[in-house]
Formats: sequence, structure tokens, C-alpha cells
Amino acid sequence: MFKVLYLAKGDRSYPSSRYRIWQFVQPLADVGVSVDVRPLFDDRWMNRVLQDPSLSRRLVRLGLGAEAVLKRCLGSAHIAAYDLVIVEQELAPLLPFAVEKYLLASARRVVIEMDDAHHLKPGRAGKFKRWFAAADGVICGNQFLASAVQRAGGKPFIVPTVVDVEQYAVKKHSPHQPLRLVWLGLASNLHHLRQHEEAFRQLNSEMELELVVISSEAPHFSGVNIRHEPWSEADESRLVSDCDVGVMPLPDEPWTRGKCGLKLLQYMASGLPSIASPVGVNTQIAQDGGVLLAESHQEWIEGIRRLRDPARRQQMGGDARRSVETQWSLQAWVEQVAELYQRLGVGHA
Repeated sequence: MFKVLYLAKGDRSYPSSRYRIWQFVQPLADVGVSVDVRPLFDDRWMNRVLQDPSLSRRLVRLGLGAEAVLKRCLGSAHIAAYDLVIVEQELAPLLPFAVEKYLLASARRVVIEMDDAHHLKPGRAGKFKRWFAAADGVICGNQFLASAVQRAGGKPFIVPTVVDVEQYAVKKHSPHQPLRLVWLGLASNLHHLRQHEEAFRQLNSEMELELVVISSEAPHFSGVNIRHEPWSEADESRLVSDCDVGVMPLPDEPWTRGKCGLKLLQYMASGLPSIASPVGVNTQIAQDGGVLLAESHQEWIEGIRRLRDPARRQQMGGDARRSVETQWSLQAWVEQVAELYQRLGVGHA
């Protein structure tokens, strides 16, 4: 069996790792690729760093970061036993490129995986550019990231972020009140939702509307009917399927152009029509239907008004589900990923 060591950023509580590798482990094993996943961070990182707005966050981050660096250094002894080593983003945030390269020197082949524009973070560009050029390949979640790798002299291979459609019940739309909009994401990204607060407030004044926020924190919007649902992996798909329309607002910035549209795919897998900002990969995902693209407050208002009609929601939701099944699902991509890993492992990619 072809053996891969995957040095992930986090355990299943970490969204990027959950969707970029953890969901692939058993399906890849079923087609002859064994993946040993070793996470850098556990759920303490999610609970105490990414979700913690307190003043102690920096100290906690430093302590957990130092612990993670030590884990990576101690765990690099047996990597030569694998056909391929894949590093999600970087070996550890506190390590310079030269140290990471030294720790991975015994690996047969090293591939970097990127699903966010981490190369744009202050002080990190040089490290990522050197890895892009030095790695045997860079797996990228979208064309924006692939272009950055190409500019650095690297070899990009696009594998989009995908969802396991078998985990999502398909919504059957019917007339009811209120119309439930859903936003799913990290608390650190709630400011994306806030940029259209005025549109939600106007809609709330003219129709029965409920904005369901699935996150560790609830936003505080005046004049908007909000229901907060704490996120959990076990409840995620059920909570989304209970709603009517998915929303994914994003500002048009270099960082957001590198995002892979995960929440949009989750809405679509549930059979929900969605409204999204035309930023980055969202425009590509929307091409096969099921998604309305909106920029201004007025476009968001008009789009949500259109989706008050349950028949329209049913038709668009069906289009969305079919699009995910054929192009953006785990089931559609597992054999392609297995083939790519094997090609990268023997240097034929």
C-alpha cells in the first residue's frame, strides 16, 4: 500500500484539516493509499486561541506554539519510511524555512498543501515563497493560490476543498415563516457577516426573518432577529439543513480571494440555495446554479426577497446539490486525490 505521512495543522476540530485530510483518510485507504495524519494542534488551539478574545490569548498561543514546535522536532525521525510527506501550510508557525527543511531532509518527497492565503501574512511571505519553490509540489485549494505558487517558481496542483455529501440531508422546501437564513463559521470571521448588517435589518423590517448563526459566538446586530447555535461537528449538517437560505458575504480582499468556499459548499450539499459575494472561488462554484451572487446591500436585499418563494428555493437547492455531488464532493474527488498522491510520490506529477 502507498504510504503517506500527512503533517496536518490540527485535529478534527480544526476546519481546514478536517476537510483537507481527515475526511479523506478512510476513503483513501479503500483505494490503496494509507495516510498517517499527525496534527500540530489539538482542540485546545481551537478552544483557547482561535475562539478566545481575551488578553491572555497571546500567552496561551505562545505556550501552545512552543509545545507544537517541540512535537514536530521530536516527530521527524521516521519520515523516511513514507512514500510521500505532505505538510499542511507549514511544519510549525515558529520555525524558519531552513529549520523546517532540515527536519524534513530525510523525506523521499515533500509536498505543501495550501487552502488559505497564508503567504500573505506579515512576516511569512518569504518562508512560504521558499517552500513553494523547494517543495516537490504544492497542492492548492484554488487558482488564486496556484497562481501565487507559480509566481514563486513552484509546481501547483489544484484540489478544491470538498464535502462528504452523504453527511448532509437534503432540504425539502415548503411555505413557512420565518424565512431562515444561515451563516456558519468561526467567530473570528463574524465581521464578514456584519458588513451586510444594514441589509438584514431592512429585510427584518419587511418580512418574518431569522438569521441563524452557527458559531462559537453570536453577533450583536440591532433590529435583526438572530438565533445563535453553538457549533459542533455532530450537529453541523442538521442545523444547516433546518434552514432555508445560506449566506456567505466576503469583502473583496487578497486574503478572501484565497478562500475555498467551504461554507457555501456545505449549504449547497444540504440543498439550500445561497447568496454569496462574488469573491474568489465563489464565482466558480456559482456557475452551475443554486447560488445568487450579490455585492451591494441592495443586491443582497433583492436576492433574499427572490428566495422567499419556496418553489424557487426548491429548484435552486436541487441545482446546488447536484453541482456539489458532481464537482465538489469527497465522492467525486477521492480517486483523483489518490492518483495525485501516487504521482507526486514517484515524481511523475
